[in-house]
Amino acid sequence: MNLDKLSYLQNNFTKPLDYPLAAKMQAAIENFSQRLEIEFGSKIRIRREAEVKDWVKFLLLPEKDQSTAISSLEAAIRFMDGALEQGVSLADDKSLLTHASRQLGFSLENDLLDYLAPGDLVKILNKDFLQIYRNFNFFAYCNYSLLELSTYPWYELYERSTTVTDQLIEMCGRLFKGESEALPLKQRMEPYTVTELRTEEKNSFIIKEKLLARMRKWPSGDILILSVKQIEELAPSPSKVLYI
Repeated sequence: MNLDKLSYLQNNFTKPLDYPLAAKMQAAIENFSQRLEIEFGSKIRIRREAEVKDWVKFLLLPEKDQSTAISSLEAAIRFMDGALEQGVSLADDKSLLTHASRQLGFSLENDLLDYLAPGDLVKILNKDFLQIYRNFNFFAYCNYSLLELSTYPWYELYERSTTVTDQLIEMCGRLFKGESEALPLKQRMEPYTVTELRTEEKNSFIIKEKLLARMRKWPSGDILILSVKQIEELAPSPSKVLYI
């Protein structure tokens, strides 16, 4: 870490508009948030506003990583606009996933859609375990800002048992190798807890894995993994409740 740059930013940062990449990131956050609010209203919990320390963290990233974060949000905005132009609601998970299959070029068997229920978390991973698609239900449970989600690695934001992580990696590995086509998981995997690490609320959630399924991207033939999860928020403990 460049300590001189860190010290300078900590002492001088006032607003994102003073820094070109931060200004682009702020614009992308605003555009993304506006679309979410129009579609979901008060159901969306995620914050637009970010703290100074998080902007400092963003600006300390290599410029390539800053640009990648901006590009990811801008690509999500284009996807949202494309879906809406086709009359697809961002809240209609089955229609949205079908739209994503056409836009991203992957095969989607009809029976996979049967696993989806309202409120499920749906995402698609590539062979590097990078997320190339996610539906928008996650944002109804997230207490982080969009900047934090784009800046910090997942393991700094959430705590999950390493045993669970190892199980998921092992099962995804089987799918990538072609040992299975689909793994319905409700009977194979116990529900587990995920807890926020950096928020004031420190909220916890029960995750029930419903499905991991192998899909193929055309024309490359690359294998992708569809993940479907059910989420339930745990009631905060008395120590987490703020009394005013």
